[in-house]
Amino acid sequence: MSQSKSEPVPIDADCAVEPSSWGRSLSRLLGLMIILMAALVAVSTRQPGELIAAAQVLFGDLFIMAYVLLILAAVVSRQRLVNCTAVQCEFWFEAGQQSAAGIATLALTFTLLGISLGVGSLSEQPMRADNAPEMIRVLAEQFSMAFMTSVVGLPTAALLRAWLSLTEKRLRHV
Repeated sequence: MSQSKSEPVPIDADCAVEPSSWGRSLSRLLGLMIILMAALVAVSTRQPGELIAAAQVLFGDLFIMAYVLLILAAVVSRQRLVNCTAVQCEFWFEAGQQSAAGIATLALTFTLLGISLGVGSLSEQPMRADNAPEMIRVLAEQFSMAFMTSVVGLPTAALLRAWLSLTEKRLRHV
């Protein structure tokens, strides 16, 4: 049974996230992170600790924490989408889509932040021949963070949206 667009979907105890959903979702996310880390270690010459430190320098702790929490929210939403009633499915599908959209917004926000910080670093001191290499290095660091957040965040958001949409379509047509 579908409700009209003007009527809000009630959030009741049936829409609450069960602890088991969080546990399964967290297990899946941690498993995926371990597999990705193993793949990165296999194709690079770095150890896991070095890769984590490089990610912290490149992305920053705030981006990483928000990114992981939004992915976890999307995975929980997908898990709940698999085991829901019609009204609940609408809620969990939308919650997952909003989490994926949040990742895209986060990526673009940090892209703009990195560009802004890079441009701002140019105004901190006058450009002279003796300090040009240092200014270019600082600018490159900021722009690297800026563009890598989009390179990582936008495809992640697209993959999560596709995963949720395909899951919802498959369940609806069963």
